[in-house]
Amino acid sequence: MISSIQKKIANKLRYRFGVLVFNSLKNILSEKKIDFVDIGASNDFHEIWKPILPLVNYFGFEPDDRLIIREDNSRIYNYGLWHENTKVNFNINQKEETSSIYNSNHEFLERFPNSQRFKTINKEKW
Repeated sequence: MISSIQKKIANKLRYRFGVLVFNSLKNILSEKKIDFVDIGASNDFHEIWKPILPLVNYFGFEPDDRLIIREDNSRIYNYGLWHENTKVNFNINQKEETSSIYNSNHEFLERFPNSQRFKTINKEKW
C-alpha cells in the first residue's frame, strides 16, 4: 500500500517532470507548435499530455460520439480512421472506451471483472 507521503512525493516528481518537459519543448519550438493526432480520442486529452497542451495543435478522431469532449486548442472529429476508403461496421459497446470495429472476444473477456462493458449494444456502418 502506498502511503500518503509516497503519493505526495510521486505527484511532486510528476509535476517537476512535466514542467521540465514543457520548458524544454517551449525552448525548442519557439513560436511553433506540435501537431498531435490522437486516433481513438476517447474522452479527453490524456492526463500525461496535459502539461504540454498549450504547445500542441490537437486533432482527435473518435467515432463514438458519446465521447466527444472539446478541450482548449483542440479539434475532435467524429470519424473513425481506416487504412482504406471503405465502409466498416463499428460496434458500439456498453462502455464507451471499449467500442471498436473488431468484435469482442467474450469468452476471453469473461475472465476479467466487468466484462459486460464489452457487450455490443448497437452496430453502425461507418
